[in-house]
Amino acid sequence: MSKTAKQRALKLFQRLAAAEAVVHAAKTRKIHFHEIGALDSIIDICAAVLSLEVLNVKKLYSGAVNIGHGT
Repeated sequence: MSKTAKQRALKLFQRLAAAEAVVHAAKTRKIHFHEIGALDSIIDICAAVLSLEVLNVKKLYSGAVNIGHGT
């Protein structure tokens, strides 16, 4: 991976750690990644970052995530 891709992947993991910290009311450096720390998840994130770089994607858009509702 290029230096830029590595930095972007690390930034994604930092953002995930920050979100986990909020959910678990803990400090970011105390967060233990469960599913996201598995090898396949690490490969998925790194591959996505690398793919965006190879494809020279400058902007990425996403709609709202449907989190559902119900009882």
